[in-house]
Amino acid sequence: MVFPHIAADSIVCRLGLGTGVYTRDISKIITGGQFHVVDSDPSAIDFLRRHLPKNQRVAFATIWEEPRPSTPTNG
Repeated sequence: MVFPHIAADSIVCRLGLGTGVYTRDISKIITGGQFHVVDSDPSAIDFLRRHLPKNQRVAFATIWEEPRPSTPTNG
């Protein structure tokens, strides 16, 4: 578990939110550093924005996977 290694002034980036339980716990620890929360699902980000305790040290971001070009076939 990484929690013992996170200090109040840590800079943490959480990729993928899962259920949000660890994200909530980490957001309570970060009081002087930065906590970047990133997920590909906009609804997950919206949910956490509504349900996490307000913390100006937490920044949310949503990423979308760009469609990959189709691979040419030899034939």
